[in-house]
Amino acid sequence: MADLMIRVFSIGKSEPDTTIRIPSAMLRIASKFLPKQVLGALSEHGIEVDSIVELSQNPEALGTIAEIDEHNKGKKIVIALE
Repeated sequence: MADLMIRVFSIGKSEPDTTIRIPSAMLRIASKFLPKQVLGALSEHGIEVDSIVELSQNPEALGTIAEIDEHNKGKKIVIALE
């Protein structure tokens, strides 16, 4: 089972401004507490949290799930299972 990693970068920087790690053991529970605004924003980018929770249960599912470039905000968001 993999941990969910969400990293937020300023465009052009190699080190993240923010890192969020949700341990695999808590992922299913934590996903229920995400604000609707966050769920909606992820959904707009085609990312469904329930699918990520299911994918995290597969030991072979490791790596980057999505990279979102928000050029107008100067941010890049990387979502990965590690």
